[in-house]
Amino acid sequence: MLYDANCELCNLVQKTKWYYTCKTFTILDCNVCKVPIVVAREHISPRANDLVVNQIRFEMQKQLTIIAEKFYNGKPFYIDKKERKIPTHLHWHARLKI
Repeated sequence: MLYDANCELCNLVQKTKWYYTCKTFTILDCNVCKVPIVVAREHISPRANDLVVNQIRFEMQKQLTIIAEKFYNGKPFYIDKKERKIPTHLHWHARLKI
């Protein structure tokens, strides 16, 4: 993992509701989409495939699922793992299935 002082996701500022935070990631409301998003606290390569990174991804998905189940109140959702605006920083949205 790599911290980048110029990255807005490495330097999260609380502008929306935060649901969960730990040393490796934070779950909050996306200030653009207004849905829960999980954000790694440092850069993780999308191609990284080691035990530590895989454990972080597992925990990110597990905690985002817990938050999204409450947020969507039983409505079906999915975890969108496509980083569009900041492709170099691991972050996933929990989106309502339409």
